[in-house]
Amino acid sequence: MKKSRILALLSAFTITAVSSVPMISSAVLTLPTNISTLDDLVNCIDIENNFVKRTDKNIFVVNQENPNTVDVYRECENAISVTVKKGTELEKDSLTDNGFDSLVKVSDNVYLLGNSILLDSEGKNKMVNALKEIKNVVSVDYCTAIAKNEGFLHSINIESNLTDEEIQERYSIEGGDFNSGKDIRYFNYADAREYKFNVYDIIHAIQNDSDIKSADFGFVTYSSNSTIQSGGKVTENLYTAPIKGDVNGDGEIDISDIVAITAFVGNSEKNKFNSDQKIINGDVYNSGDGLTANDALMIQQYISGNLENLE
Repeated sequence: MKKSRILALLSAFTITAVSSVPMISSAVLTLPTNISTLDDLVNCIDIENNFVKRTDKNIFVVNQENPNTVDVYRECENAISVTVKKGTELEKDSLTDNGFDSLVKVSDNVYLLGNSILLDSEGKNKMVNALKEIKNVVSVDYCTAIAKNEGFLHSINIESNLTDEEIQERYSIEGGDFNSGKDIRYFNYADAREYKFNVYDIIHAIQNDSDIKSADFGFVTYSSNSTIQSGGKVTENLYTAPIKGDVNGDGEIDISDIVAITAFVGNSEKNKFNSDQKIINGDVYNSGDGLTANDALMIQQYISGNLENLE
């Protein structure tokens, strides 16, 4: 094994933008807050400014702003989403004691807890119980999300008519172990994070090199400190505040609650609620008999001002 230098190629692939997702064209990726799948993510990355590789479970991005490391994006489940009453804010200080140092605001009153995916079951239960006690919190859910870690370029297989010496002279970075075969040359760069080099510039140069037939590269995630970037589709309700008339858990009593009850009454299998508390909240007429059209009618009367309360 000969100590030499490493070669990197990021093979760009065609990405088609969709109208519902804004194209990310800046060097630093700032994801739209509604992105929760890798398919969503690749549809909004501008590959002119960001080099991308996708695997089954990850998307690796090298950008111009931070070219020495690789951003590793992945789908995750069971990120914690918090809904507060409209017109209020979730106070970050109220979460500090529980180890949360980042919030992602998804909408005016919905937040994702930035490092919630790092918690084990006991930690998540502790967090949910803590959230219940925070003023204005009306719903806590598990949701899908996109998480980010840091990574680095680890290995490369390259096919070229160039000699070993020409390859190393043309594209060189210290630290790689080089193994020469008949057609495929392999670079291993296990300690890449110890070196500071501009992966972006190397990739750009190799992509435009007609002497390079093909290259396959590998990235490794080295940071365990995943942070939530965006999300997410609700997968499980963990807590809904007991608010009479609020069946969708947004802290408001409005027409959307009437619509939800009407849909449930029309087809309870298709329009299930993900929380028993939401059903209890909506059962305002003859409490205890479940959701009926009379509950929707009573909430409508309350909204229009014909009832003082829903008790």
